[in-house]
Amino acid sequence: MACVIGYSAYAWQFLSIDASRPVLSIVTEDSYRQIPAVVAKTYLEITDYTIAQDTIEGSPPIPFLATGFDLGGFKNTEILALIDAFLAKGADIDASFEGYTALNGAVLANSPELVSFLVKRGASTTIKVEREGLNFCNGLAALEFAQCINGVGKQDLTSVIAILQGKT
Repeated sequence: MACVIGYSAYAWQFLSIDASRPVLSIVTEDSYRQIPAVVAKTYLEITDYTIAQDTIEGSPPIPFLATGFDLGGFKNTEILALIDAFLAKGADIDASFEGYTALNGAVLANSPELVSFLVKRGASTTIKVEREGLNFCNGLAALEFAQCINGVGKQDLTSVIAILQGKT
């Protein structure tokens, strides 16, 4: 019993050090093993997702979570579930970090699944990329941003463009 109480105190203290810890404990495949995802989820529920209005490593929660989507070592289903949970607690789906909203970042990452998810959740398609130092495709809303990147020819964003045009 003392071991469980001691571990619980450790876990709570570890999770409360910074907002990224509970999130990363849930969405990562291979790190933060010392805190199981179920403990991190319980922590977020008990604290009523108070970090929904905060920043995580300098970023609003939605763009922070979206950056891990489709990257190796992250659980996409958990990322989407956390985005929904944060939205339910008042996080701003259109919050920007370093000139990109989560939707703009999903376009840049050529992630049709995430683009579709965010659009269905109400992400604005009219917010323009405002990235300092970006020399091409800057100042464009999501669809135009996708078309510009597609036009550069390094990625095929046909699926993303179709979603943004409302064709899928």
